[in-house]
This record gives sequence, C-alpha cells and structure tokens, in this order.
Amino acid sequence: MFTKTNQLMYRLLLFLFLFCNIYVVTAQKNQSNQVKFSEKTLQQNYVTLNVLSPLNPLLPRYRAGYFQRIATKWAASIDVGYGDKNISLKTDRQGTNYQLFEIRPEFYYTYKDIGTSHYISMELFYIKTSDTFQDETYVPENSNREFEYDQADFDRGKIGFHIKSGHIFRISDDLRLNLYYGIGIRQRKIQYSNVKNPQELDGNYVPGYSELFSVFEGLDFLKEEGTATGLNVSLGLKVMYHF
Repeated sequence: MFTKTNQLMYRLLLFLFLFCNIYVVTAQKNQSNQVKFSEKTLQQNYVTLNVLSPLNPLLPRYRAGYFQRIATKWAASIDVGYGDKNISLKTDRQGTNYQLFEIRPEFYYTYKDIGTSHYISMELFYIKTSDTFQDETYVPENSNREFEYDQADFDRGKIGFHIKSGHIFRISDDLRLNLYYGIGIRQRKIQYSNVKNPQELDGNYVPGYSELFSVFEGLDFLKEEGTATGLNVSLGLKVMYHF
C-alpha cells in the first residue's frame, strides 16, 4: 500500500512525463509547419554509453541507451542500466548478492547548436537495488536504535527526476561526447528482510547531517530502513555513436 508521500511522488512523475510528451509532440508539429527538415537533421540518432556509471564507488553499473532527434531543437532518449556482483566493479559497499536495474527516459531542448550543442533536459529515473549483507548493521524504520546482524537481505527502490544542463561535443562525423550535470528530487525506500541474529547496540543512532535533514544521501544511507525524500545530484559523461 502506498503512503501519501509515495502517491504524491508517483503523481508528480506521471504529470511530468505526460507534460513532456505533450510539449514535445506540440513542438514537433509546430516545427513541421515552419521548416522542412533536412535528411541529415532527421537522422540524428545515436547509441550511447555512460562512461562514469561503471566507476560509481557505491553502486556501480553499466548504462547504455538510445538518443533520437525528433525536431529541430527537441530530442528524446532512454537509458537502461544493469549491474551485479559478477560484472560490476567490486566496492566495499557490496554484499554477496549485489544486483541493480535502472531505467531513465529523458527529454531535451537544444538552445544553441553551432559547433558544440548546449541543452537543458528533464530526466525521470527508477532504480531497483538488492543485495545480501553479512556482519553489518541497520536501523529499523521509525527507530533510533541500531542493530548488528549475521546476515540480512537488502532491497532499495528509488524514483525521481532531474533538471539537467549539458553540452554535446563533436569529435567526428559519427562520434560525440555528452557532458551533463543537474539536480532534482528523489524518493527512496529501503527494506531489510530475513535478518538473522539481530542484536541491539548500545546508545541511540545519530545520523549524519545530510541524513538528518533528508537532503542528500550520505555514506551510511544503505543501513537506514524506511522512506526518505530529498535532493539528488546528477553528473555524467556519455559517448554517443551515430549509426
């Protein structure tokens, strides 16, 4: 059953998704009435590969996608990411059964396209992470007590959106580099199950500054069970190849 916060977040994402679709379709119709597109413009489609996501120090994964120009100044893309214990970079934050899946639709408006393309965009995202941890600690939902355990299953869902700015650099006729950065809102829900031999630790759990105010996720966010809404930062670099 969704909480009121969950319902509000999903409704916001649905509204943003529908707004972007309607706005892009309207812009495309207006452009078609004003400009006869050249064949070169219409064929600006690329496969993409994110360079930084496999190096993520907390949740590494491989992310690839498809980018399509749909009007003179408008474009859309979709990225899919996947990581697990067998193919991803090993980090100290991973357990014995690490697995991650994500999907990211994005809508672009190019405001300058002479040489280097400059754009603003809106990205929606959904990330699902699961793992199994041994000899770690966690904080149950609605509690200020920390527990250590022998083994536990971890599950994390995260949804949100980013408002981004980016620059697409031309390397050759078929190759581009897309540097982007932005900020947005995210909601994450963490659950622990099958907790074996939980033992309560002495003293109350004191979260870090960012966790306390639910602004950004700190380094200990994996241990804090429950739902939290806050800000999310986006930074990345994509290789784009025209085919």
